[in-house]
Amino acid sequence: MAKEKKEEFIKALVEFDDGCWYFYKLRAYLLAAAGIAEFRDCSLREEIVGRLLIGVLVVPTGK
Repeated sequence: MAKEKKEEFIKALVEFDDGCWYFYKLRAYLLAAAGIAEFRDCSLREEIVGRLLIGVLVVPTGK
């Protein structure tokens, strides 16, 4: 698959708007993260990893 197509697909996942309180947006982001594991030249790599880390560190644990 061409690099441009991979970039487009991962960008579509990152920009996905589900209109459902981010329920599916999180899943799309996780799919994008899985995608960058295979596509290491992705220009969105740092943004995806950064947002996932922020989500993990900022989300309250309930304790």
